[in-house]
Amino acid sequence: MSKHIVFIFRNMGTGGAQKIEAFVANTLSNNGYKVTVLNMAKEKCSVDINKKIPIYNLFYDEVENENNRVKKQIKKFFYLIKFRQMIKQLKPDLVCAFLSDIVRLTVISMRGIKIPIIGSERGDPYQFSPKKLKQYNKAYNQCAGVAFQLKNAKSAYCLKKDIKTAIIENPCIPREGVFPVRNNSEHIIISAGRLSRQKRFDILIDAFSIVHKSYPEYMLVIYGDGPLKNELKKQIKQNNLEKSVILEGNVSDVFQEASSAEFFVLSSDFEGIPNVLMEAMAIGFPCISTDCSPGGANKLLDGGKRGILVPKGNYFKLAEAMIQFIENPDIQEAYSNKSKEIIKEYAPEQIEKKWLNFFKQFI
Repeated sequence: MSKHIVFIFRNMGTGGAQKIEAFVANTLSNNGYKVTVLNMAKEKCSVDINKKIPIYNLFYDEVENENNRVKKQIKKFFYLIKFRQMIKQLKPDLVCAFLSDIVRLTVISMRGIKIPIIGSERGDPYQFSPKKLKQYNKAYNQCAGVAFQLKNAKSAYCLKKDIKTAIIENPCIPREGVFPVRNNSEHIIISAGRLSRQKRFDILIDAFSIVHKSYPEYMLVIYGDGPLKNELKKQIKQNNLEKSVILEGNVSDVFQEASSAEFFVLSSDFEGIPNVLMEAMAIGFPCISTDCSPGGANKLLDGGKRGILVPKGNYFKLAEAMIQFIENPDIQEAYSNKSKEIIKEYAPEQIEKKWLNFFKQFI
């Protein structure tokens, strides 16, 4: 009888962590394991999950949306009981949870249940408050194993020696069909991501305003949606860039939509291994990125050998890098060719092997 693994998903939307968790669940399912998903949010499912994997919904939305502190704690208590009952009902041999807050919730719910837990840190632990980091460190220390994307992320925690750990990067998943053909005829710069503080699109817009003064024919198109949309619209208006900076919103395929763009820019303060940067590089877009914590972009760009790295939060350096690309098409082409190295370096079959070898230690 095949071993049974339950994956805990915060949600099954478009986030990078969710995509990779689905990749791992599919990998194990395709290699003979029985896999079940426990989904915690009502958000529309957009991850590529194997159809033979059953999905159970135990929504946490009602807890998160409760504004009254006392009522929220009561709802959370009863949610943890339901979560615990669900795990007992499913009777897995192993539970896997991605993202630190979900790992902590899983560990608390399963206290006393002798089923090993694998946790996975997918972001930047250096952004957590000391209190949160202490809580998450305690949770990971109650896991059987923990997978990290980066060594720097692992260094943020103090784990017991008996806890098995692994560094497993994100896979560079090949696109379906033909790569979009960039024609560089429309002078478009693109970026993409959730319109949140982390992504620092305000810095990107400030940088582009400098570029625009010398190269008014260029446009900046930002794909994505989020809480800072109105704030960014106001910034665009204040800089008189309404015709040159476009907030395009969410699209099903950024790089298919933006196939005529010249190059891609990531302006984040922190990321794990940014999937959007990885995909841009794999297609052959010349890329500029901030050297965001804890080092995922630096790793992908190989310290600046596969794209231009600039200090995070520095709009002037970001503007300089964009102008360097605009004025030097040969540099763009060189980075375009070099960036495709990640296709082989992070090939899905290699990342699959790492995950399978890691899980085999526990089941």
